[in-house]
Amino acid sequence: MKKFLNQLPHLHLYLSISCFIITATMLLLRFADLTVVERLTYASFCILCLHMQEEYRLPGGFIYGLNMVMGAKDPLAGPGNGVSAATVDMLTLVIWLPMLLLDCTPAFSLFLCLFGLIEAVMHTGFGLVAHHKLAAKGKDTIYFPGNATAWFLFAPVDLALLTKLISAHLLTAGQWGLIGAIMVVFIVAILVLEQFLAKVGQGVVYRTRPVEGYFKAFR
Repeated sequence: MKKFLNQLPHLHLYLSISCFIITATMLLLRFADLTVVERLTYASFCILCLHMQEEYRLPGGFIYGLNMVMGAKDPLAGPGNGVSAATVDMLTLVIWLPMLLLDCTPAFSLFLCLFGLIEAVMHTGFGLVAHHKLAAKGKDTIYFPGNATAWFLFAPVDLALLTKLISAHLLTAGQWGLIGAIMVVFIVAILVLEQFLAKVGQGVVYRTRPVEGYFKAFR
């Protein structure tokens, strides 16, 4: 069991790469037949895959940084770990990819759009807290693993998607409210699942070199 749990981070990264390739390929093949909203939704999903790569591999260190932001004395020890991060992300990818490719509805587009914008806001917050905590160790920016894709890809693409959804009147007021409520439930479910998996995967880290990723320079 321990061996399988240690492999989850690797599976997660390979899955995100595979999902990016599949989605980008389908976007190119279907481009002429897709609406602007659908094209932007496909792009947002591709960005999600790249975002995961930045968080955990290039440069990596998201879990270490998140644990630090949460006040952990030893960010490598938890509470977040490779199992909690990989499992949540993989479930997201395998559920959302079929929804995107088989029936990309305006409701799904709005959900994905809100998720991307929330990511951009949260990562900015993480960066501010990390800068405050590590300023004495030489950190002079608010960069946090995942911020580049959040700021320069999620934010512009999802703002464009949100603008298009509003201007095209593709959703009723009730649908906007329902998607907002679903997003709240989704976030709460993620937090609960991650708390459970934090105990299951205790000690499992992403095998990045170094394991602290971006934050190695500030230890």
